Amino acid sequence: MRRKHVVAMAVVAIVVLVVITVYFRVFHWQQRSAEAWIRGPLVVTANTVLHGELEGGRVFEWSLDRFGLLRTIQLPEDSVFNWAQTRVHAVERGVIVVSTHRALYGIDHATGDVKWTHHVSPREVLVGEAVYYVSHNGSVGAIHPEDGQQLWLASAIGAVAGTLSGEALVVIGPNSISALRAQTGEVLWSLDYDGMAGDYGPFITATESGVAVIYQDATGAAVGTGLNANAGEVMWSKAQPFPFPYVHSLMGEAGVAFAILRRGAVVALNVHSGEQIWSRQLSFAPADVRSSPFITPDRILLISGYSLAELNRASGELKQRIRLPGGRGIGEIVLCRDGHYVYFNERRLYRKRR
Repeated sequence: MRRKHVVAMAVVAIVVLVVITVYFRVFHWQQRSAEAWIRGPLVVTANTVLHGELEGGRVFEWSLDRFGLLRTIQLPEDSVFNWAQTRVHAVERGVIVVSTHRALYGIDHATGDVKWTHHVSPREVLVGEAVYYVSHNGSVGAIHPEDGQQLWLASAIGAVAGTLSGEALVVIGPNSISALRAQTGEVLWSLDYDGMAGDYGPFITATESGVAVIYQDATGAAVGTGLNANAGEVMWSKAQPFPFPYVHSLMGEAGVAFAILRRGAVVALNVHSGEQIWSRQLSFAPADVRSSPFITPDRILLISGYSLAELNRASGELKQRIRLPGGRGIGEIVLCRDGHYVYFNERRLYRKRR
């Protein structure tokens, strides 16, 4: 009898342990401290997630299996260097591509050693067949990710942002848009537009051979324009039904440009015609948006106020809303291949099974 009682108690203990484990792994946000101000974006590999920091020149890599810190990688010291924001952009061909406001770095993913450095003052970094950058000093260039060889360098005075579309690198400034051949840097076309410089923007994104732009005109209104990336032909140009200062970011996927608005709205536009496919205003408060969304083949993950909102990508329908830990969300979120959300807010990293 005593033995049966002991066995029953052991079974109950195992069941309780399983329930607690399932709760913390499935329903609960696991939390880790980076002991530094985290700087996005979050870059996910097969079994790790990487990010930079606000200052200090370090790269952090976390295990997705055990959700623990695997290592930190310190960038080389420079006596005249102000670290400012350290960003991880991609892991390409075994190389971690990292930028600060003064330089671009290629770090061997296996060893953590810095393979190459380019002091190019990058304003924006894009990673495809090469590492492309738009610099603060008016240049655009391409670097081979494995050995750091400068593939080409071109002038782009006034360029503030860029996007990759097929074989073209398209860059934009307050009053002009230019396309360069991604392989060689040869100028394919250039055109002027009636834009007005502001505190932020204009915004540009691309899908396949189409490029979408949202800029502020002389009256302060938001104007959307669609371009053929290969020829520079203007396919459409339309006033948008929202003030330009509301625009937070512009992202493109599969022929659709998603305009993310600071007051908790998303507008989906057809890149090739400019027609509005759908528009969704999040109704809960606060609904302010402070970071770029994460787009999957069927969902848009958007941090809005204190919540994660999941929208259907095709229709904009709100599929679910999840309360986020750590106060009002100012970080970024990704959905990993193993089905976990990974999210950061200030100094903390969080994980939860979808």
